Amino acid sequence: MAREIFLVKDGVQKVSFLGFSWTTLFIVFSLVVALGSFMFIFNIVAIILQIVAAIYYNKYYTSQLIARGFRPSNETTEIELEKEGISYN
Repeated sequence: MAREIFLVKDGVQKVSFLGFSWTTLFIVFSLVVALGSFMFIFNIVAIILQIVAAIYYNKYYTSQLIARGFRPSNETTEIELEKEGISYN
């Protein structure tokens, strides 16, 4: 389950998430299923890639916000970022 964190830059606060992205997993998974069973191998590879994307997407998005200058808005967010190994200095 993803954890909600808050980042701030120039008084603007953004919500970001850390952890597994269920939304990323289910959106593309539903598209793969619609392709049909005749593409079984493609489906298996696509599902594996989608699971990997769901695992890393939130961390990537948060890292990109920090690279654009957003910073943790509170101590709880700082702790969550440190747990994930994301540097914000």
